[in-house]
Amino acid sequence: MRVSIASLIAMASILLVSNTHAAVQLVPSSTLIAVNDSFVVNVQTSGLVNIDSASVQLTYDPNIVRLDGITLGGGAAFCDLVIKDVDANDGFVDGIFAMTHRPTGERCPALNGDFVAFQIQMTAMAAGDSVLLLGQSQARPGFGWTSENNPGQILLLAETEAPPLLFTVDPLPDTDADGVPDGVDNCILVSNADQRDTNADGYGNMCDGDLNNDGRTNTIDLNLYKAAHRSRVGDAQYDPDADFNGDNTINTIDLNIYKGLHRKVPGPSGLVP
Repeated sequence: MRVSIASLIAMASILLVSNTHAAVQLVPSSTLIAVNDSFVVNVQTSGLVNIDSASVQLTYDPNIVRLDGITLGGGAAFCDLVIKDVDANDGFVDGIFAMTHRPTGERCPALNGDFVAFQIQMTAMAAGDSVLLLGQSQARPGFGWTSENNPGQILLLAETEAPPLLFTVDPLPDTDADGVPDGVDNCILVSNADQRDTNADGYGNMCDGDLNNDGRTNTIDLNLYKAAHRSRVGDAQYDPDADFNGDNTINTIDLNIYKGLHRKVPGPSGLVP
């Protein structure tokens, strides 16, 4: 796992200094996120009194992260949640409505102190920067957090505006820079973007000199290569496993590749003595 939410701590510290009364925070489940990894961001509150509803909006970069879902925090939290998302692909959730009453009218206890209001499930999709914003629109009446202490009145923005969460997502490691991440590359140390593996043994041709598939590259394989040398697709002696670079011709280029493979054990990690 080599993907970090860089600058998260530094940025959060700056924002907290400028808004020491902020009672709502976006707290990720991990500060180390890999591309394609799923993670959770908790909407964590502290010090709020007799909260009975939260109506907020969510903004993120859909090119960097994917929104998988939003759920209630569980435990002593809101008991009803309604999501309004007109366009699921625009990086903006129009409304997240959490309340202390059920659709049937039954009320749950008001919320106090520290609690997870709801959880945002996401997946890191690509390298880049993304800011996650959980806000309440002052231009939209009814958006914000309300308390039973002040029925019908929204709490001050300064009390409930969550500082933005900055994500810097780096790509998965790709040692040979062939565009295929190490985790799925069948030849990590030798570039082979096409992942060609003619004998389907999990080792790409570019690092697999084991032509008879006995677990080693030795004289037996050398003789098999010699028999196929100077042949091309369509010739009786052509052996696709010996066509290391996949150009449909077994020639000096393949011979030079084979020299690097001779007396080696093939493997996705490269050429292991």
